[in-house]
Amino acid sequence: MRLTEVPTQFLVCLRVATPQIALDSDSVLELTNRWIIVVDLSQKLVITIHHMDCACLANMRNQWSSVMKGSNIAFQEFLFKLFHDAVNTYESSLEAHANLLDLCESKLLFSGCVGLCKASREEEHRQDQLSDRKVLSYFANSSHSPFLTQLLDHKSKKPVDKSVMNMFLYHLHCRTNAQYRTLSITQTVLAESFTKLRLCSKEHANQMCVHCIELINQSLEIRDEAKTLLNLHISLQSFRSNELMAVLTKFSVFFTHVHSLRPCMG
Repeated sequence: MRLTEVPTQFLVCLRVATPQIALDSDSVLELTNRWIIVVDLSQKLVITIHHMDCACLANMRNQWSSVMKGSNIAFQEFLFKLFHDAVNTYESSLEAHANLLDLCESKLLFSGCVGLCKASREEEHRQDQLSDRKVLSYFANSSHSPFLTQLLDHKSKKPVDKSVMNMFLYHLHCRTNAQYRTLSITQTVLAESFTKLRLCSKEHANQMCVHCIELINQSLEIRDEAKTLLNLHISLQSFRSNELMAVLTKFSVFFTHVHSLRPCMG
């Protein structure tokens, strides 16, 4: 955040989550959209400059008359809503990544759920459909990805492609790591905006920072779990390869020519 030449004017730069990304996107530029927010406290004026529109700004434009013409809403509360909506854009992204991590884990470690009653299976099916829709809406051209289609097929028993799974988990780890770093910087910007420059009350500042910290912790948790699952998957692949080599070594003696064994056997 930066103070302009006019004491009552402030310039805030935030990065919000992009509503839809490609499957291999993992950079900050691909995952986020920059908002430049100009605030004039004396005129109660807010100007947002952004490259890509999003749902929260569209809703705010549609509700502008009803929100700002209300005598009970202070300008500081409107600013708080603007910053809150900016941070809130990361929720759907982190939720989609958490759902993806669960799907990857279930494909790697579990063969299916047994012993569930009909009501439990129906409830689980509804939850799966809801999480699948969130994942599909977050990734562009998701229906054209064979790997993602197989990952979202809860009835499929076909083993997933190991190399594609490794690359998928790697991108997932990189994405959540980028979001973790971006949210950490966002928390610093918000804390300075709300406390040092007093754009909002201390109560609102604490509330906003707590929400941002929760998202930071969530992104950190998903990032670490993705790395753990990736390392586990690679270890399982190495273990199975070693087992296969051990079996081949044991059985290779049956296919060894007798003349090659004569020096060893005497």
